[in-house]
Amino acid sequence: MWTNFMQLLKPPKFIDEDQTRAAEILHVILLTLFIVLGILAFFTDHPVTVFVTAGMSLSFLGLWAIMRRGFVYLASWCLMGFLVMGITLIVYFNGSIRIPAASGFVACIVVAGLTLGNRVTIGSAIIISGILLVLYLAEGAGKLPPVYYQSTGFLQWATYAGIMCITAVLLMLARNSILNALALARRNEAALAERNQELQVEIAERHQVEHALRESEGRYRTLVSTSPDGIAQTDIHGNIIYASPQLLSLLRLESPEGILGTNVIEWLAPEDRQRALENVQLVMGGAPSTYNKYSFLLKDGACFDGEVSSAAWQDADGQLNGMISIVRDVTERVRAEVSLNEYRERLEELVEERTAQLTAINQELESFSYSVAHDLRAPLRVISGFSNILLEDHASQIDSEVQSYLNQIIASGQRMSRLIDALLGLSHLTRRDISREEIDLGAMAHTILDELRQREPAREVDMHIAEGLIVQADRHLMHLVLENLLGNAWKFTANSPQARIEVGRQDGDKAAYFVRDNGAGFNMDNSGKLFGPFQRLHTEKEFPGTGIGLATVKRIIHRHNGEVWARGEVNKGATFYFTLP
Repeated sequence: MWTNFMQLLKPPKFIDEDQTRAAEILHVILLTLFIVLGILAFFTDHPVTVFVTAGMSLSFLGLWAIMRRGFVYLASWCLMGFLVMGITLIVYFNGSIRIPAASGFVACIVVAGLTLGNRVTIGSAIIISGILLVLYLAEGAGKLPPVYYQSTGFLQWATYAGIMCITAVLLMLARNSILNALALARRNEAALAERNQELQVEIAERHQVEHALRESEGRYRTLVSTSPDGIAQTDIHGNIIYASPQLLSLLRLESPEGILGTNVIEWLAPEDRQRALENVQLVMGGAPSTYNKYSFLLKDGACFDGEVSSAAWQDADGQLNGMISIVRDVTERVRAEVSLNEYRERLEELVEERTAQLTAINQELESFSYSVAHDLRAPLRVISGFSNILLEDHASQIDSEVQSYLNQIIASGQRMSRLIDALLGLSHLTRRDISREEIDLGAMAHTILDELRQREPAREVDMHIAEGLIVQADRHLMHLVLENLLGNAWKFTANSPQARIEVGRQDGDKAAYFVRDNGAGFNMDNSGKLFGPFQRLHTEKEFPGTGIGLATVKRIIHRHNGEVWARGEVNKGATFYFTLP
């Protein structure tokens, strides 16, 4: 209860500052008038005065309750009315404006000036001066009750009116000064609040910066402490001012005291110091980061190979403070590089040695092939020649069976001669230099197929050759490739009722050229034998040939750094592909 009572003695607070300020003033005035008029009513002897003062005291208490409900200006106007009415009645019933109660009109003007503004203050002064004038005139006319005081003169009325006007003016000036001071205080308060907010933002930003710096420092320390490489920081003279634990481990030091204050050059082998000094001077001079290999000298005389990356570091003002270096132990890598170089040199020697051996062997094989082929030609010519002589000069003396044997000998000799020519041609491919030029494979295929058609004009073959088959290759060798592939397609479609030969290109990651037919085909299980010399998948009686053609194709394509392969199915044809870079 006591707490609630003390809360009632405090002035109310409203959202509007002017209303709050008026309520504070009105709160003090009403409580003061309530107490003063209550005391006055208790001690006065005049019954009318007791009645009026007691009633006004209760009225002020009611206005105080209305004011606390938020009707501040209504309470102010009512207070003004009650005061003017009450004082007027007191003056009227006392019969003269000379009584002390008439000074209460000054309080009315004060209340108006403090709570209702300058215009109300002037108006109040004018109205009260008018009331005093009416009372003065009524007193002079004897219209007032019998007086207990002396009669009022004009000078006294004028004095009262002047006091009212002076009070109103002083209140206006005071109120304006107070309002200006309050406005200035509000501006100062707003500026102070704004500055306070700016300071709070600055403090928050500073806290963020400090937090970021702590995080950055934490990351830096974590990186340095967990890095597998050693890290050193030096001043502008190259003296070490920080060494990470990993660097101490690389240098076999137990504590940083053994390295702090020493110059980085002291930890390098003598043969690397001059080069390192030049690199340090370059870095200190503003050169970009450098990477160098040095041999580090340990206290016990041992050495290890280190790769060092260095860069200058500056303070916030851009002032050069020294250098930061990262050291990585590359001893094992250097050893591996040395071993690799030795192995590479040895491998190159072996390659040269083996190349020389292979060259010699190839030359011997070529010589042997040429010699064998040359030596085989003479007996073949003798056998074929004597067989022909027997058939031509002694045919009447030889029966038909012997003539058949002689014909087989002659045919086998001719086939052997063709094999020898094919072998010599295959061996010549390895010695021939490749001369690349632009070739139209389509035009070349037309020429070859026309020649084949002239040899067998009775055959009907459907031929399809794509346009734009332009390649960069050796003209003579590519003619051999197409000649063999198209010759095989012509040969193996001999038994096909509707023979078809196609030359084209298959696009993909790498363009592949192909020759396709619908002839005898082959079993894919035997595809590994296709490109070997003398590897035949059909008998001589079915399809004659030397067995060298596809081997020649493979060797030519490989000499062009290309690839060759085949796809086929028995009695459904075959497709031979090759690529050219």
